Amino acid sequence: MNALPIPINEKWTSSKKALKHFFHSDDLEPTFETKSNKQLPGISYKFAIGAEFNGNDENPDVGIYFGFLNIKENEKIRADLLFRVKSAGFSTSYSTGTFSSGECKIFKMINTMVFLNHRHEIICTKDALFNPAKKFFVNCDLTVEMKGILYIEPSEEIPRQSLSKFLWKNDDRDFILSVGEKEKMKKDIAVHKCVLSSRSPVFDRMLKTNMKEKAEGKVEIIYFNYETVNAAIVFCYDQNISPFLDANFPTNAFSLLQFAEKYFINDLQETIENFLAKSVSPLNIVEITNTAIEKYSTKLANYCFNHYLIFFKQEIPVENMDSLNKEFAEKLQKELGQ
Repeated sequence: MNALPIPINEKWTSSKKALKHFFHSDDLEPTFETKSNKQLPGISYKFAIGAEFNGNDENPDVGIYFGFLNIKENEKIRADLLFRVKSAGFSTSYSTGTFSSGECKIFKMINTMVFLNHRHEIICTKDALFNPAKKFFVNCDLTVEMKGILYIEPSEEIPRQSLSKFLWKNDDRDFILSVGEKEKMKKDIAVHKCVLSSRSPVFDRMLKTNMKEKAEGKVEIIYFNYETVNAAIVFCYDQNISPFLDANFPTNAFSLLQFAEKYFINDLQETIENFLAKSVSPLNIVEITNTAIEKYSTKLANYCFNHYLIFFKQEIPVENMDSLNKEFAEKLQKELGQ
């Protein structure tokens, strides 16, 4: 995969006395605590507890604020995180944020806070925070845990104008993909032979040997739906397939991965594997793992394996573990020493 996962597991502690002073002061701009991670050389991250105004000046929301410093201009950091106050049974959802270069700062504007290059999460109201029944404080301290995974990713490259992109606009396509199992339901996709041959050794062999497809200028595709095949062809012309992948996640991605595998479109397979890898979370990792195993995607399966280790060590619950491939689960339990 493009970006290796970097586990992150931090705790911040704030005293009840300090927080009471903060919420009763005239200046509600939080003080950030800065930390570093040896796997993020030169980069540090900041954390603070602050006030999020909700229209009630006497009882504002209490927020967690988190951001990065010194990210390089040609890099960005993707952070899949959750924040937890264990004593109170509070946890945010496990979700993704992307952080890029630029000054990481916070400033006030007319009864609201504006955060640049920050993530913020609401914990509760100020009254709830100091309510003993809510158990936010243990021995007069509030402890916030941050758990998850960071990825350092290069910034997007300037799009290049490939020959396929130029051909995309031409109407001189010389080959047909006839998609659909029933004759009345078939849909045709016109394509250039040279584009198919350059992307897929299966199609290349079909078009360069004396097979009926070469003679007829057409191939029947019955095991994939039109949308999947069309997305594959769109990709072959170096066009954007993100709308297709996002529209029905993860079903569309799995179907396209299967098409790429069948026709040996290696760059499409790698693209889908990277897309699924970026989408891994405790909510869908079992489904992605099982599909990776079924489609013989060793890289994606190994990528998921490393994420399971991080999730379990950080006590982040994973959904649908009972459905995980049996052999994979046994390997995982052995690695964890269970």
